[in-house]
Amino acid sequence: MINIVEYAKNVYPSSNYVSSNPLPLGDVLEILGAGTNLAHNWSTVYQALQDEEIGTGDTIYFPGSYTSGGAVPVTYIEYKLLQTLTITKSVIISGDGARTTQLKTSALIGIESNADSVVLEHFHLSPVTGTVQSGIVVRGLSTTLQNIYVYSYTKDGVLIAAGADKWRAYYVQCTGNGQGSSVGFHVEASLGTAIGLDITDNAVGSLIDNSETGNTYMGCHTAGGQSMPASYVAKSGIFLGCYAEGDQLAPAMKKPAIWIGADSEIPAGSGTIWKDNTFFIQKLHGGIRFENKAGNLVDFTAGSYMPGVIFEFGSAYDFAIGDFDYARLDGLQTEEDTIAKLRERYDLYSKLSDLLAEQIKLTEDRRTETEVIILAEIDQMLQKNEHRRNSAMTQIEVLNNELNRVPSPDEKQVSLGRWRLVHNPASGEEYSNWYQLKYYIMPPPSSPSEPPVFTPAVEGLSALAFSGTQAAATEAVNGYQIAGNIAFPRGFFMGKATNRIRVGVDTGLPTTEAHVGDIVFNSNPAIGQPSGWVYAMVEGGGAWKSFGNIEP
Repeated sequence: MINIVEYAKNVYPSSNYVSSNPLPLGDVLEILGAGTNLAHNWSTVYQALQDEEIGTGDTIYFPGSYTSGGAVPVTYIEYKLLQTLTITKSVIISGDGARTTQLKTSALIGIESNADSVVLEHFHLSPVTGTVQSGIVVRGLSTTLQNIYVYSYTKDGVLIAAGADKWRAYYVQCTGNGQGSSVGFHVEASLGTAIGLDITDNAVGSLIDNSETGNTYMGCHTAGGQSMPASYVAKSGIFLGCYAEGDQLAPAMKKPAIWIGADSEIPAGSGTIWKDNTFFIQKLHGGIRFENKAGNLVDFTAGSYMPGVIFEFGSAYDFAIGDFDYARLDGLQTEEDTIAKLRERYDLYSKLSDLLAEQIKLTEDRRTETEVIILAEIDQMLQKNEHRRNSAMTQIEVLNNELNRVPSPDEKQVSLGRWRLVHNPASGEEYSNWYQLKYYIMPPPSSPSEPPVFTPAVEGLSALAFSGTQAAATEAVNGYQIAGNIAFPRGFFMGKATNRIRVGVDTGLPTTEAHVGDIVFNSNPAIGQPSGWVYAMVEGGGAWKSFGNIEP
């Protein structure tokens, strides 16, 4: 481990960098501590150290304080970095703690990590003035950030740039960062893991994840976000036990993600949600839904507006009908235009934040300006700024009205029915205690003003019935083993297209018209009676004809 204070005191004065950039007279730690010399500050000390002394895997240690060796010793508690601390080797930058070791930056970027496998840990990072744009920018692979506090940058507190995959962030706190479209913690890379992020009171939002394949967030907390009510904006990812204080989760979700134990308001159309004990994956017209509450529901749907398949699992009989709000299932607004509107609204909020920052600066400039011509120019710019802000607010209001509008029944293409695999013990049906694959028909709306709502409380049509141990315990058919059998309560079809017939059973001669080739077997045969009937072509149409008379 290399103590950067000891290096600055004993080695830096004789470094190649100082040979080209002579040190002023005086104690080197006093020169560095003052933080006013662009040629000699803690950024240049690190650069000299990186160029000559350190190798892959070395640790550079910044103590919580240091004391000069001049005639009157001075103790300093800050390391002033007047240039970007650019990391080009796989090293560990470590301090005494996120509240103890304080790094103060002045360049547009505080720390830029360009090497792979860098570790940044145990320090507090903040700007000398409020003009520094970004706190930490990560560009190398497999970078680790841990126990860091990033405060008051005008752009992103932390930016994990595209391509900086396999990143890790443990117990990073970002507060008071971001103007325009910037946030506390901004991720463009994928395959990363964040644990215990605390992202609060940042100007636009707390966390934005634009990764292509997603990242994993565990136990993260957000609050604030003054210009938009969105702590988490993500394309994809896994969120475990994340909490948004007073904000919404994922208002601009574009790809499937998983939310586990998320505690926050869930906006309709956000795409992918796990809230409390509910698991839901949905993208446009496809997805999977699990609900582990009353209902114990598993839903492999083709979309909330289109026919799908529901499997419902209960604890008593493996499969069971549960309590589920089908209005919620069919009424979700997950179409693509809703998601597009949410993204458009987010962009407008970002634009509004930029305009507000511009207005503040122009107003401050006007207070100090005395030239009449320049004052007139500033007034003109302020007027244009106000016009653009009003225009953005109008557009946001229009989008909010569209997003909050409830579609009429004519606009909603609600599914006409659903397949469900159910088990109905003691239901009174002929196949009670069997597992049944049933199709439920949606009823018409109770009034013209109400949209149709799918409900299992209407006629169910069983296509298949599977017998298990519950059926075998309560039912016997002519002494045959019941468990492990399949029944077709409504018959079945054979063939395809026009070369297709229906096969069924009945107790007597069918009377309903059918298609040529359809067969009905006699379920109550007797001597001299037919085994069944086939719908045959006869002159003038078709008719049921018997076959297979039973001999005495």
